[in-house]
Amino acid sequence: IWRVITNFLFLVKFTINYGIISM
Repeated sequence: IWRVITNFLFLVKFTINYGIISM
């Protein structure tokens, strides 16, 4: 379960970083 949470947080962080770069 911890691994799933870590992967989810990593995906969210990657998405946010990509969004900032797009802006």
